[in-house]
Amino acid sequence: MNSGFTMAIEPPNRDVPEWLRAEAARLELEGLISLYTEKYERAKDLFEKQYTLYFEAQKKENRPIHKGSPLYNLGLSLLYLNQIDNSILKFVLAYVEDTLNVDFDLEDDADRAPAARMLRDFFLFELRILRDIKIIVHNIKETGAWKTTFDPLEVLARLAKVTKINIEKLSEYCEQVPKLGKMSLGFPQPREQRVFIGTNYDVNIGVIPLVKDGIYRKNAASKTSYVPIAILDVFVPPGTTHDISLALLHTCGYAIMDVSHPGGQFVEIERLRDYGIPKENVLLVRQAARPIDPSRPPHISEMISTLGYPVEYYYDPRELIDITIRFLP
Repeated sequence: MNSGFTMAIEPPNRDVPEWLRAEAARLELEGLISLYTEKYERAKDLFEKQYTLYFEAQKKENRPIHKGSPLYNLGLSLLYLNQIDNSILKFVLAYVEDTLNVDFDLEDDADRAPAARMLRDFFLFELRILRDIKIIVHNIKETGAWKTTFDPLEVLARLAKVTKINIEKLSEYCEQVPKLGKMSLGFPQPREQRVFIGTNYDVNIGVIPLVKDGIYRKNAASKTSYVPIAILDVFVPPGTTHDISLALLHTCGYAIMDVSHPGGQFVEIERLRDYGIPKENVLLVRQAARPIDPSRPPHISEMISTLGYPVEYYYDPRELIDITIRFLP
């Protein structure tokens, strides 16, 4: 939207309430694992239960709750059950939730979320429909109905009334509905193309965009199709970062882990072998001061050094781009 003049409209609290978080996290993790192990019907049931839990909690809280995550994952489950129109509907509903979850006049920010990317890049969904959803949601916020909009289906009903689109047959508005092969935890890519990026998220988060840049440049130069996987790119309920990160790692064929600052990534490194990632597909990187004396390399935790993975040192973080390009075959 970004009209240039932003009204002072207070957003409602759409966070998952504290009393619900543990059960929601359990359902989400079990659902993601079911998705990864190709138990799509069970995944669907778990995400439906999570969504119902959120939906009913809204009455108790007397406020809307952001339901984008279960809707998105439900869309993935239905996609792999070949229930295409219902799958697309859930992605669109997740997109509605994402537009409701950003500040007034910032509805365009929803286009950066996973549901938008799935609709836009995977299905080649008609962008005018996403534009019209943002206009409707912008109006909902502007007219004071933001705090009472609990059901994203109501937004789609308004959309259908205005634009005459058939929300029961949303595949009609897609340029492609690709056939999928094996499933990898909510992402339509094979395991051998997925590259996990690990770091201490409290201290050294800046390595992630640099490694991503290296992956994208590798793809452009070598016509490969590697996909960067980082915990920051997915919805993570509070308190579940560790579990979701390990679930994501389980789906990857490569791992690039920054060990400059000890943190949660050390647990992930210990699990690499358990998850079947070959030693040659793992690269540890560590920032160091120049010059680097090969006979006295910077300190690496013994817990890590004894695992036998190669370590590459960098001085300027921008070197991670070339390091990534060289590492990936």
